[in-house]
Amino acid sequence: REKSPDSFIVLGGMSTWNHYLSHKGDPTIFQGYRADAVVVDGRGVKTLGRLVDHVVNKKSLTDVPNLFLYNGKNADATSKQPEDFDFKKDDINWDLIENDLLGKVAWVRTQISCPFACSFCTYPTTAGVVIRADMETLEKGLKQLQRKGVKYLLFIDDTFNVPPHRFKQILRLLKKYDFFWSSYIRCGSLDKEQVADMKESGCIGVFLGIESGSDNILGYMNKQVTIEKYRRGVGLLASQEIDTFASFIVGYPGETEASVEDTKRFIQNSGVSYYNVKIFYYEKSAPIHELRKKFQLSGHGMNWTHKTMSSSQAFEKTE
Repeated sequence: REKSPDSFIVLGGMSTWNHYLSHKGDPTIFQGYRADAVVVDGRGVKTLGRLVDHVVNKKSLTDVPNLFLYNGKNADATSKQPEDFDFKKDDINWDLIENDLLGKVAWVRTQISCPFACSFCTYPTTAGVVIRADMETLEKGLKQLQRKGVKYLLFIDDTFNVPPHRFKQILRLLKKYDFFWSSYIRCGSLDKEQVADMKESGCIGVFLGIESGSDNILGYMNKQVTIEKYRRGVGLLASQEIDTFASFIVGYPGETEASVEDTKRFIQNSGVSYYNVKIFYYEKSAPIHELRKKFQLSGHGMNWTHKTMSSSQAFEKTE
């Protein structure tokens, strides 16, 4: 507001949607941000488009669904019309983006949501059922990006290599082009052939949501994987000189001194190239909230306690 007092300020995105769900749709929850509008939808793209049209053409914003509107002390909600999404109709048309805005790197999405149900993650709940692009739609986008001079692709799919048969189709498609790419990968389900195809198709690095070096904690997280499978997957990626960036959570319900040491040993000995450690974030729209009594879990966000650790202890362990 200080830099551009006449601008119309809009909030939106997945974090906003999570906050909306955890507070059961109360429009006052965003009032402290002093924005003019908040898009409240699990997708929100079409809503934002309609909002821009109404702002630019000075039309009534109350006709646009899926909004919280703020005017002084007033907080109002417009009607709810949940958005749908179809990759064939709604995927990005890269030809419409000016070259100087695109550059050499593009974020690409081939599927929405996640087929897994990790207990710390709100994504499957908030993003809904899994929606996937077909190979024809994906190749259309790749051709556009190649014409635009893009060289690097970051696939933002939560589980890019699942299901495996589709992943193989994507790798065959990428081999036809000269992109370098990275993505989020569930390395516990990789095999030698897949990793070789990843390298041949231009993969230079992957993000791994490993989360813990303890089989017990992975079980509590419902990760459906073992440490041994993780070690094997990281080793396969290293054998093809594909860099790995692994993320870990400290302080998950059930975490102990011993399980933290397990994670530390995994980071030191597994061969991951880079890592990031953060404390458990207690989101009440995540499945773990349903197990709060079992773990004596209370609090919210980064301020919590459970029967084996507190957030302040987790911060110390993270350091």
